[in-house]
Amino acid sequence: MKLKRWPLRLAALALGGLALTSTPARAEQVFFGVSDRWQDLVTDASQWTYVQKHADGFYINFLMLNRAIHNQHGVSLQTLAQTCALFATHTAYIESDMRAGEASTEREQQYIQVLHQAGCKVAYSSLNYGWSPDRAQNLSTFELNSSESQRLNFVQVAPWLINGDISGPSMASRPGYNEKVRGYILAADGFSTDGPLGYFATDFSHFRAGEISLVRFAHANGKKAVIMISPYGAKVRADAYDPTRDLLATGQALVRMHETEHAIPDIWAILQYATDIVTTPEQIGGKPANTVTGLAYWLIQHVHDPGRVAKLELAAPAGGATSANVALRNESTWLDLAPVLHLTLHNAGGSYAATLRYDGRDITEQAASAGGVALIGPAELQPGARHQLTLTLARNGPAVSVSSILRDGNDSPSTGPFAELTLAPNPNASAEIHQTLIVRPANS
Repeated sequence: MKLKRWPLRLAALALGGLALTSTPARAEQVFFGVSDRWQDLVTDASQWTYVQKHADGFYINFLMLNRAIHNQHGVSLQTLAQTCALFATHTAYIESDMRAGEASTEREQQYIQVLHQAGCKVAYSSLNYGWSPDRAQNLSTFELNSSESQRLNFVQVAPWLINGDISGPSMASRPGYNEKVRGYILAADGFSTDGPLGYFATDFSHFRAGEISLVRFAHANGKKAVIMISPYGAKVRADAYDPTRDLLATGQALVRMHETEHAIPDIWAILQYATDIVTTPEQIGGKPANTVTGLAYWLIQHVHDPGRVAKLELAAPAGGATSANVALRNESTWLDLAPVLHLTLHNAGGSYAATLRYDGRDITEQAASAGGVALIGPAELQPGARHQLTLTLARNGPAVSVSSILRDGNDSPSTGPFAELTLAPNPNASAEIHQTLIVRPANS
């Protein structure tokens, strides 16, 4: 898409407004499942209709399938059929297990059969606690219809067991482990994670760096990345993470960490297990609830941008001052915005100086550099966020009057020196965060 860049030109700082609109939605998929309170999805079906319609499918693990097959823990094959019917895509992701007694080739064939009988096709699978090419091949091809592409299979990895970097040395307590896992990822179609939010919240055993390194390693080698978000606290301190209090905010923080680090997975998987937490409702008054379905409700809209548009306004009141506070506000409901801000001082003879502050922090040097300053990480514009730019023009000598200019970027200034602020796409992350932006006058 060709971008039209409308800069904001300031001299005496009588400003108009600019608006930015975002481009198409991101490509990640979102799968969703509930293990311990699976029956809630059926009995409370009216409380999570958005997720049913817009999730990419049902995440189901071997424990859930074993229970359904053997009528245990209040679920059955009827529960499976009812759940498959609720998801608009009628698609499932199977998580299986390499440990003896938990799953096997024969059981995995049964998993695929009962899912097919329940009305769900199988798109992906993963193997936990190791990996086997024979088991992967079975999961990828068993009862595969001629119209279906071969299912992708991933090795499931615990990010806290790789010493903070899958590409680096193994933990002393696990010699050779990282090398083995790298081999699995390269032999499989990629990796998936186990993702207890308690470990993320406390950064247990370098959980965060480990997870980022896995995504980067997979993508560098042409493999897929699957990141799980689970409410499970993993027995961390309640003051550090309590899912009944912190689930939504902590899940959002994990997603934004991946965005800030440019390590976006191909698939997000939300799975409740080993945690007694409310399943529904997904939203209260249009805002995501602090529930398992609420986290999915937020994530789907955050990733896929249902309105396909976000508005970012840059405006300041009219006036003749040589300094102005410029309001920068993200008016989107769901989208995080992270454009690049450029400052250019058109200053023949060097008679003027400009100072630019962002929430009180001097960013003049970075904004005036060739690359500009990227508003990402702590400076990122999250939905509803309001930040303040303070731009000051000062004459190196006796003060003189200058005129205000707000023009199309193709126009030339009609009067004297001026400062030019431009919000532009972030070229390093345009596919990851909604920042391939079109800049246009707010009143156009």
